[in-house]
Amino acid sequence: MKKIMIYVIALLIVLATLTPIASTVEAATTTLTTFTTKSAVYLRSTASSKGKQLILIPKQKAVTYVAKKGSWVQVRYANQKGYVNEKSLTRKVQKGVALKAAPYVTQRQVIVYSRVDVHKKQAFTLKKGTTVTVNEQLAGYYKIRYGNKNGWVASKDMKKATVAAPKPIKKTPFLPKQQSMAYLKNYKSATENRYLFDVSAENGLHYVDFQLFQTRVPMYDYLYLTGNYDRSKLSSVMFIRTRYNKYPTGQAAGDEAAHVVLASFFGEGTKETEELRKLYNRHIDFTKNELIPITIGENKGILLLWYGKLEFIFDYNGQLPTIRL
Repeated sequence: MKKIMIYVIALLIVLATLTPIASTVEAATTTLTTFTTKSAVYLRSTASSKGKQLILIPKQKAVTYVAKKGSWVQVRYANQKGYVNEKSLTRKVQKGVALKAAPYVTQRQVIVYSRVDVHKKQAFTLKKGTTVTVNEQLAGYYKIRYGNKNGWVASKDMKKATVAAPKPIKKTPFLPKQQSMAYLKNYKSATENRYLFDVSAENGLHYVDFQLFQTRVPMYDYLYLTGNYDRSKLSSVMFIRTRYNKYPTGQAAGDEAAHVVLASFFGEGTKETEELRKLYNRHIDFTKNELIPITIGENKGILLLWYGKLEFIFDYNGQLPTIRL
């Protein structure tokens, strides 16, 4: 006779005009505007072709933008500030390249700047070996995030961090179904001189039973443990403690059967089997109903204590049942 258990499955974008840099929201990129001379031109003291000539700026030299006054641009060159006509300048706008956020490591102590143009100021420093997140590249700089701080670091001072791939979790395999059944079917008790387990099939399902006493006529009242198999392995084993406690003279055989049947999940001599046996010994005299999640050899399962029954359950055909007490 079999008892079948039922489980209740239960952007704020700032536009760039002639200002050297425009910062945008995190998801957008940054722009950098630079100016170079088209040909040799005089830096003048006022915004006029009549202004005093301060210095001759050679062709294709970068100048620092300061302000704009009509058609004249105030710039700084060689530590002098003055004006040049905007027609004598080439304006170039560079757009940052958005990068997929990735960890980078500082190769030396570095200065983190607030921006990337000539008006940049030191925001903070980072020690060598500091890991940051890089998400943009512009004009030889990386935009980095460090904690709740952001800034720009020279790309030559950074190196992409090497992230080791996580090792896959390797589960301890269960004994194959046929091997588990053969192990129990052929186990003979030395003290009782009998085969302890009855492995049988019913309605296409395979079971294992153990009775406290040897008898030719199966007696359901003597049944101490029963387990069931799925397609590939032993799925669960239930110890019926009320019957075990009812018949003290059968407990020696019951202890032996409990010790043996727990090895039919992962095999005799494995640390997983020892874990199961320790759990069994720790909870054999439970007094309250309880559902205890367990992980044995990276395999998730349940230790169910309820109404005089103690049961180890692993997934049945790939699914662990949802149980409500």
